[in-house]
Amino acid sequence: MTEKDIHEETDSEKRHFSPQKGNDQTGESAFEGGIENSGLLHEGTKEELAEELENQDGLVEEKQEETTSEPSEFFLKWQERHEAFLAQKSEIERTTADSKKEKEKEKVKEIKSKKKYSFFKKAKQPTMDPLSIDETSFSEEKQERDSQNEKIPQELIWKTVPIISIALSFAMICLYFISPLGKLKQIIVEGNEHVESSKIVQDSLIRKEDYILSTILNKSGHENNIKHSSPWVKDVTVSFAFPNTFTISIQEYNQIGFVKQGDKYYSVLSSGDVSETETSQEQLPPIYTTIHLTDLELIKKLVLQLTAVNQSILSDIQDIQLTPSKVTNDLLTLTMFSGHKVLVPLSDIDYKLPYYEKIASKLQVASIIDMEVGIFSYASP
Repeated sequence: MTEKDIHEETDSEKRHFSPQKGNDQTGESAFEGGIENSGLLHEGTKEELAEELENQDGLVEEKQEETTSEPSEFFLKWQERHEAFLAQKSEIERTTADSKKEKEKEKVKEIKSKKKYSFFKKAKQPTMDPLSIDETSFSEEKQERDSQNEKIPQELIWKTVPIISIALSFAMICLYFISPLGKLKQIIVEGNEHVESSKIVQDSLIRKEDYILSTILNKSGHENNIKHSSPWVKDVTVSFAFPNTFTISIQEYNQIGFVKQGDKYYSVLSSGDVSETETSQEQLPPIYTTIHLTDLELIKKLVLQLTAVNQSILSDIQDIQLTPSKVTNDLLTLTMFSGHKVLVPLSDIDYKLPYYEKIASKLQVASIIDMEVGIFSYASP
C-alpha cells in the first residue's frame, strides 16, 4: 500500500468519524482505534491528526454553546413583536366583547322601557326580540315617542284647566260654608205689612249658630214654619245671596173687613180666617167693613163669596149684618157708604151682588135693593 492510498483512507475515515451531535466521543475513539490498528501511520502524522481533530471539536462545541446559550437578535425582535401582537389582539377581543355586552344591555333596557310605556297606551304593540331590533328604526321610534310625549302634556293641561278651576272654586265654597265665617247671616224680610219682621224671623227658627249651608239645605222647612206661624201669611219664599244674605219674601192675604167682638176688632182675611191679633181703634183704617157675625163658619163662607165680587163693590160696603127672614135663613143686609142697602142671601152673593153697580147708577135717592127672590129696588123709608 502506497502513501497516497494511506492518505485517502485516512480522509474517508475522517469524514466517517467526523464529530456529530451526541456522537463526539464514540467517533473519536473509533477513529483513534482505526489508526492504531492500522499501524501504518507515523507518530508525527498521528499527533497532527489528533490536534486537528481536537481543534475541530472545540469549534463545534463553541458553535453549539453559542446556538444553545445566546439566541439571535432577529429571534428576539420577532418574539417581542409576536408577544405585542398577541397582547393587542387579546385587548381588542376583550374590548369588542365588552362593547357588545353593553350594547345588548342597553337594547334590553330600552325595550323594557318601551314595553312599560306601551302598557299605558290603548293599542297593543307586538313584542320584539331585543337582539333583532334595528338601531336606526329604534331611534326613529324613540324620537317620535318623545315628540308625542311633548305634545300630550300641553293638550292635557288645556283640558284639565276648567276641571281644576271648578274643583278649586267648589272646595273654597265648601270651606267657607263649613268655617266659622259660614255662621254669619244677614236676614232681610220684605212684603210684610201686618206681621212684624222680628216675629217672622223668630217663627222661621233660623238660629245664629246654624251654618249657612244647613240653612240653605233646610230652606223648605223654614218656609213652612213661617207659613203656619201667622194667618196673614199666604206664601213665603226664602232665597240666598252670596256670601251670607237670606231674603224672606212674604205674601199676605187681603183684608176683607173687621169682626167686632165687644169693643175689640179682629181682621177678617181673604182666606176666611180671623186674625188672632187685636186691632185697636187707632189702628183702624179710615174706611173699612164691619162684619157683625159670630159664627166662624158663616164668616168663612161670606169671605169665599165676596172674593168673587169686584173690589170697587167691596170697598163700598160699610156694614154686614145677618137678618134672616121666614123664607131665607142666611139673608144678609149690606149697608153701603153711598146710603143704599142691599138684601141678599149669603149663598147668592157671588152672582147677584155684581149687579149692584148697574142698579145703583140709576138710583137718585137712597134706596133698598132687594135681591132675596128677584132683583128690584125701592126708596128707603
